[in-house]
Amino acid sequence: MEEPRFDPLDYVSVFNRRKWWFIVPVALSLVVGGFLVWLLPRTYQATTTVAVSASRVAPNVIGAVEIDKQERMRAVSQQLLSRSVLERTARLEHLDEHGSIEAAVSRLRSGISVALPDSITPGAAPTGAPGAQLSPEQKAQLDTYQLSFVQLRASEARLNGLEARLREMKETFMGRLPEQTNANLAMVSAMQRQLESNATTTRGEQDRLSMVEKQIDSMQLNADEAVSAMKGTPAETAQSRVVALRRELADAQLTFTDKHPEVIRLKEELSTAEKAAAAERARPVSDRMAILNANAEYRQLLKEREAGKLRVADLHRQTQVITAQIAQYSGRVEAAPRVEQQLVSLQRAYDLERGAYQDLSQKKQAALLNEELQRKQGGEQFAVLVPAGLPTEPFKPKPLRVMLMAIAAGLVLGGAFAFGREYLDRSVHDARGLRDEFELPVLAEIPRIEPVLG
Repeated sequence: MEEPRFDPLDYVSVFNRRKWWFIVPVALSLVVGGFLVWLLPRTYQATTTVAVSASRVAPNVIGAVEIDKQERMRAVSQQLLSRSVLERTARLEHLDEHGSIEAAVSRLRSGISVALPDSITPGAAPTGAPGAQLSPEQKAQLDTYQLSFVQLRASEARLNGLEARLREMKETFMGRLPEQTNANLAMVSAMQRQLESNATTTRGEQDRLSMVEKQIDSMQLNADEAVSAMKGTPAETAQSRVVALRRELADAQLTFTDKHPEVIRLKEELSTAEKAAAAERARPVSDRMAILNANAEYRQLLKEREAGKLRVADLHRQTQVITAQIAQYSGRVEAAPRVEQQLVSLQRAYDLERGAYQDLSQKKQAALLNEELQRKQGGEQFAVLVPAGLPTEPFKPKPLRVMLMAIAAGLVLGGAFAFGREYLDRSVHDARGLRDEFELPVLAEIPRIEPVLG
């Protein structure tokens, strides 16, 4: 026998066998859905549309902050759910007749929701508050100007205290402040250059003074020659006379004999001149120095020596002063890091407080301007475009939706029960099931013959 093929009508036979397993859950689901529609409490919903009017003043004038949808919705929600609005609504609708006003406010707050769908324009915000009316009296606004003024005065007092402490500390460490380090280094460099220049000048003056002293010593050692030089021409001095006579005598001896009267005369004069020169040399030193002091060149050298000594002494004093100043400024540079460590915490606190003071000052001015412009309709204004009306149909439960959900649940449960019953049933209903159950070949299949009634 050929293997029977699968036929979609087999599902019909399965449904016929398990139809009550399918029908009963569907029917029960319909009954349960009907009871739910009848018994569930009905909730009604009303909506109102609030328009947000743009500011009449440019945002950059009042310093307005860009408000997104969520921020605007939060602001509207806070205003609508305020206790004053809810209490007035509860008394207006007589919701406090069967309980306290607190319970009525709690029920209202739990039943009100604020939403901002994307499908509407940013200029309107729907709310679920019945009969809500926004007015300037219902807006709880903080007096930011007064708050900013108080904070500004406190910050100014702290800033003045920090400034006084910082000024006192800077006066104490004047010259060793970190910001004066570059100036101190520049002074050290300039003084070092001046010290080098003084050293060079001192060496030059000392060399010049040494030369002058050598000249003076030389003139003192040769005082005889100096004295002879001060008496006039060589013919007029004793030494010059001796030299001249010796030269004349030598010339005469070349021409005449020693017995010649001219030669004899020159010898006598030479002897007299030598005696005079010897007598001149035998004079006391004080006499020779007195004569030397009369020499203008010698006196000029003495003056130059005294002036040189004064210049060298003055240069030495300048060098000592510059060296002390270099040590002083170097000490200031070395002390700057320690002073900076003592000033850094106070300076940081002062900078932070000054920044806070400037920020509070700007906020105060902005708050003053904003408060003035708000009084002149400078900010966003809320207005009710569509008041909430009395609903005629419940918002939930919706009967059609409940019944559709009940039918869907019944279909799912009926199908699950029918499939499960068929899957768990081990009885044989056709040749395929017989072959699968007993693993025996089926020779023939005789359909059931129903008797004909007639």
